[in-house]
Amino acid sequence: MAALRRPFSRQYADFCEERNRQRSPLLRLPGELRNKVYEYVLSSVTVSVFPPSDAQYRYQLHAHISGPVAAPTADPTVSNAMALTRVCRQISVETVSLPLQLFTFYINSDESFPKFLNYLLPVQRDAIKTIQISTPDAMEGGSLFHCVQRRTDNDFPSQKLHLEYLEWSMNLALDHLEGLKQVVVEEDPQWLYLKANEPLLRDGIGSCVMGRDINIVLPKPTG
Repeated sequence: MAALRRPFSRQYADFCEERNRQRSPLLRLPGELRNKVYEYVLSSVTVSVFPPSDAQYRYQLHAHISGPVAAPTADPTVSNAMALTRVCRQISVETVSLPLQLFTFYINSDESFPKFLNYLLPVQRDAIKTIQISTPDAMEGGSLFHCVQRRTDNDFPSQKLHLEYLEWSMNLALDHLEGLKQVVVEEDPQWLYLKANEPLLRDGIGSCVMGRDINIVLPKPTG
């Protein structure tokens, strides 16, 4: 029978932490500079939230979104970024909320994001600052919002439009993110971005954040 390994004592753990602090070039830096290093490493990561195909996996990480229909790709950048948070106890403590603050979350109006948020603690959910959505999603929401604003009747078509808009906005769940600072509309090479269409891209998103001062970043007009 293999011998059981005794757990480290608190005294030994403290000794290792102090040794790491003295030997590590990163830990010897002032706290302000360490924070800049953490920000540089972690802000390059995008978390794409998809409906779970397996109960064990509810979201996937990748470091770049190249098209309107984003798919998770294996990228060593992500592994390296996440490894930073597990280097030692001090860095784990210092970076405990930074990934959620610095990652960009790419979401879709398909119910996956609200389900993902249900697995986070309120403090984790409120740490999310940047959201990215696709151009088609933003355009759909803006079109529905403008249609709802124009239709004041209580007939079936008006009610149907209103329900579709509510479903779209609920699936984005932007109103659940107290710390949200920025929403980025992903640039799609298949779309022609006209200045006249900017209200459609912007207003649907704006209606979801309940009047808060959120920076909405749109692709530059191409025509």
